[in-house]
Amino acid sequence: MYQNRVALIGFLDKDAEVRTAPNTQARYTVLSLATKRSYRDRESGERLCQTTWHRCIVRGKLSEFYETLTKAPTSRSRVISARVSMRNASARARDPPR
Repeated sequence: MYQNRVALIGFLDKDAEVRTAPNTQARYTVLSLATKRSYRDRESGERLCQTTWHRCIVRGKLSEFYETLTKAPTSRSRVISARVSMRNASARARDPPR
């Protein structure tokens, strides 16, 4: 059996957005999480850093926990760990090409 699980360890960017689903009135929290990768360039030997942003949607009891966690005064740049199911979505252009 396959499992779609990913462990993300990264930095919180801003306060969480608490939203309510229109159909079910269920609350969920949207987090912005940054992960960093650093490496050396083979040609120049220069140390480079790459940041990837992840949009995490948390539901249920964990939603309440992350909401209170991000409201703390020191929440910005706080390192957190999250085990999540991953879903990729490609970005679409807002305006069609001409």
